[in-house]
Amino acid sequence: MIPTKFEKYRELFPILDQSTNWLLLRKWSLSEVYRFKPTNGTTMIIKWSSGDMARESSIYNELLSPLLVRSPRIYGYFNDGNAGIMLMEDVGKSNLEQEPDSAYFIEAVRELARFRLTAAASIQRGVLSTEVLRQYTVNSTEYLEQLQDLIRYPGIKNNNTLQTAVTWLPEQLKRLDQEIPLTLIHNDYASKNLVAQNDRVMPIDWSNTYLGRHSGDLYCLVKETEEKTSVFKEAVLLAYAAQFHPNPTIEMIQWQLRLGGICWLIHTLSWLIKGGIDTIPGSEAWVPGLVEELEELLDT
Repeated sequence: MIPTKFEKYRELFPILDQSTNWLLLRKWSLSEVYRFKPTNGTTMIIKWSSGDMARESSIYNELLSPLLVRSPRIYGYFNDGNAGIMLMEDVGKSNLEQEPDSAYFIEAVRELARFRLTAAASIQRGVLSTEVLRQYTVNSTEYLEQLQDLIRYPGIKNNNTLQTAVTWLPEQLKRLDQEIPLTLIHNDYASKNLVAQNDRVMPIDWSNTYLGRHSGDLYCLVKETEEKTSVFKEAVLLAYAAQFHPNPTIEMIQWQLRLGGICWLIHTLSWLIKGGIDTIPGSEAWVPGLVEELEELLDT
């Protein structure tokens, strides 16, 4: 039986009426994801999303495809401006949250380095239009503005550590702009979005993606690798650095890691206080922990 969310799309996608074995994979307020089996026997993924997450089909068309970034194939999509669906390749049955194997986490950091390199090279070749660059790039000025928003937020106001960052962060972001090329940021590079494929890892769920320079994805992956496996942070950073030629120093990678975490936390907290709290029930409880994490990075 076709799930309720997809009933109104039956005429657009007749394959839905020819399908069985619907299996719910995820269900949140802004998205639902199912695996189903058409009569040809090849399983597929279908995803319904609304709000900001409904832009994922545009991200595939405007970023992932022209930047030559490895990602699931899209068989069809529809977006009415408020909500939409995507029919996608089923790239694997298990993600790294379900199967936290150390080797897959190391491969995930290599995959991260590879898509950052590929995206940066494609951008430098000029494959993206000026409009697409403008639409998807989050620049240094925006992180500084987001930090100011955090300082004014009632639950965070008068935080001395964040106040200090106002004078320290601009110089760090200036260095980032000078030394790191513009590239792709997944922005939710977590085990639940990394599918195991034999000896490779396939990133999925690109709905929060944007263009930038920081290494927030690396920060999130390193943190989760330490939580879920026996792999030490140093081994993850070495595997990441080995994908670049010439290899950056570990000191350079550690600087990128710290600054990436700071930028990712500022961006995430800004999203929460500007509407994310209303979008995700219970997410207000995340704010104190994220602020504490940001303070720890700034105090390092």
